Amino acid sequence: MFTFNPQLNLVLSLSSKCFKSSGELSDDIIICFLSSYNVLNVWKNSFCVLGAFPKNCISSIISTSIFLYLVLKYFENHGVSYFKLMLMLLVILLMDGFDYIIIYDQVIMLDVGQGDSILLKKSHNEGNILIDSYNNLDNLKSLGVKKIDTLIITHSDNDHYETANDIILRYDVKTVITSYYDTKANDDISKLKVEHIKALGGDSYSTLGISFDFLGPINMSSTINNISLVFMMNVNKTKILFTGDMEKEEEKDLITNGKLSFDILKVPHHGSSTSLSDEFYQNLNFKEAIISVGYDNKFGHPKEETINKLKPHKCYRTDLDGQIYIKIYKSSYKIKVNLDYNLLQMINKVL
Repeated sequence: MFTFNPQLNLVLSLSSKCFKSSGELSDDIIICFLSSYNVLNVWKNSFCVLGAFPKNCISSIISTSIFLYLVLKYFENHGVSYFKLMLMLLVILLMDGFDYIIIYDQVIMLDVGQGDSILLKKSHNEGNILIDSYNNLDNLKSLGVKKIDTLIITHSDNDHYETANDIILRYDVKTVITSYYDTKANDDISKLKVEHIKALGGDSYSTLGISFDFLGPINMSSTINNISLVFMMNVNKTKILFTGDMEKEEEKDLITNGKLSFDILKVPHHGSSTSLSDEFYQNLNFKEAIISVGYDNKFGHPKEETINKLKPHKCYRTDLDGQIYIKIYKSSYKIKVNLDYNLLQMINKVL
């Protein structure tokens, strides 16, 4: 009946704190509390699609409001004070991530373990773009994603490509962009009824008011990592460099006479020592970095030498920070990490 998750223990603990002093806690109250939490979660998933009201959302809001009213009346009849009720609802709202009700563009580095999948959600429910696709079906569902307009596959290694076919079919993807030299991905996509673009360094693409300037690959390579799509994504005035799993071989092709300036670096190859060479790093001018990496992974990513190199920059990692949210406004951006996880840790320390 209920969607149990890591926050359940916190819900029960806070319930106990609210009610135990007066002996008000009962199994019925816990059930109502958890029902409220789950109904709010359903409501969030239908409402919080980039701050827009889907057409089928009105009935959900009405039914949810009636349900919450009945729950509040139940608590009132059991002598629970309004202060405790409001405290409980506030905790639920904070836990359930109402920060995700947004009216701005958002880039989310999904926490998918040892792999890559990054979602761009346009404001006002205008559309979604997915960059790489690994172990991401649950993440997309929890974010209320219903449709993906464009899928970009940097290369066909499993940890970037595993769920690509499922994503294309399940989310009615219209356009797929792959590396010109990626034979496996190109053969797979050619069998599907989608617009297929094979990109090379020097190409460009735009959709939903977002532009993509492809920097690589420039040359064919015997190593699949070194035919990764590398591109600058421009969202409003924020620039993010996506690097796939490119290694030093492809990096050499991208080094220019002048520095490449942008805001955020998606660190190549999960922070491997085979990437982000000194020569390439010195050719970059950026502020912050994001790394998609699995906790305690068998490869030892990110490598210490990569972390040391990134010390002058604020660096976010999915293994330590959970999902990474980049809120992009008209002329600025702000990075926040998984609010649910950090709130859980903070309150558990207090309790």
